[in-house]
Amino acid sequence: MSARRRIPSARHRRTKGLKPPMGEALRYAAFIRGLLVKFQDRALPIILHGWEKNTVAFGHGKPLRADASEFRGQKLGALKLELEEVLDPNTITPEIEKFAAKISDKGKTEFKRVIGITSKETGVAAKLRQFQIDNISYIKSLAGKQIQDIDAILVDAEAGAWRVEDLSEKLVHSFGVTQSKADLLARDQTLSLNGQLTQIRQTNAGITQYVWTTSNDERVRPTHQDLEGTVQSWASPPEVSDDGRTGHPGEDFQCRCTAFPILDELGGADSALENLRSNPAARPSQDE
Repeated sequence: MSARRRIPSARHRRTKGLKPPMGEALRYAAFIRGLLVKFQDRALPIILHGWEKNTVAFGHGKPLRADASEFRGQKLGALKLELEEVLDPNTITPEIEKFAAKISDKGKTEFKRVIGITSKETGVAAKLRQFQIDNISYIKSLAGKQIQDIDAILVDAEAGAWRVEDLSEKLVHSFGVTQSKADLLARDQTLSLNGQLTQIRQTNAGITQYVWTTSNDERVRPTHQDLEGTVQSWASPPEVSDDGRTGHPGEDFQCRCTAFPILDELGGADSALENLRSNPAARPSQDE
């Protein structure tokens, strides 16, 4: 990594430090989870109905009958139709747009609170549209993977002649894993969008440098902790991983770090460093 200017006493942070939109991340996660729970509630009765009347030759070690794949295929076909209805773009697109707008509004408010001016929004709308497009795709991919997992479970269930109770337990566990992935997706996408919008607003305001600021807790990855308190340039993202990957705060997976702006008209880097040294920290937090 290139040489960096580091803030002494990195334990301290300015009271007006930027806050990542963790509240919006939680609400977005609840929205995606809600979609998956809705699909689960529809899917379980479809899968389990008639399971023990399946004409597959139940019994360990017995070969599957020819109609096993047909039975499974009927179930999967019905599930795909239900999923298309739950993830109807006409229904979920407006909701995702609302979340993108809320994330943007939160960042806009933070920008004005910390910097003291209203941000120029040039380029923001395009990022919000891309967030919408990408997230519809990500959510559909997550749900599509769930159907693949269901298919694999059914194959095992047929081969092992599972009781309906055992099949139900496996399916519920699988849905739970997918819902946990939804939480990760929501956090990552919220923080990533916030980081991108922060960069747009700061560079629109003529800000070329920032101080990399972590939440300074046990969840900060070592490579990001190494960046704590360093002056960085928006034009040249630093290395954020041991494999040489580069990025700005928020761009790495679930990165809660923020970019404290350096303002030339307020004394530049020296003034920013002094502010960060002399004021209590308001660090990025998963609870914000």
